[in-house]
Amino acid sequence: MSKKIRMFVDNWSYADFNAFLEAILSGDLTAQYEMGDRLLIGWDYETPFEEGIMALSVEDGAEVLRTIHETLRAVAEDIDTEDVVVSFSKWNTKRFLEFQAASAANNHRKVERMLREVTSVEGVAPDEELSFQDGAKMMKALTDTYKGLITGKN
Repeated sequence: MSKKIRMFVDNWSYADFNAFLEAILSGDLTAQYEMGDRLLIGWDYETPFEEGIMALSVEDGAEVLRTIHETLRAVAEDIDTEDVVVSFSKWNTKRFLEFQAASAANNHRKVERMLREVTSVEGVAPDEELSFQDGAKMMKALTDTYKGLITGKN
């Protein structure tokens, strides 16, 4: 039976999100649970929330982790990108491919730095740490814009 799990995704920066993805890719469950604890703001399990994910039963802990995965995926896929401006004018194709290579290599710092070269979000200063949602919307906007260029549907 599924329990109510409450989280606040703005507790994470975009760097945190990328570190979590890296933990998923490497199979580091400890890091996933530790980072997941920072997103959570409550749950309906018998184990007191203050004790954290590590105090839950294996089944309940896995349910929490699965819920975190599903929530982050849904937020990243459904995020509104209307307030993002994408301009590839600062890049040539070689630079775009460098971005793709950095992304494929999970070089998250370089990806974020390069992402800021061609995207901006209304209300986010260029030197401000990106929230998970701002980083996700910038990445989605860049990806969607490029897909539009490739398909001719922009």
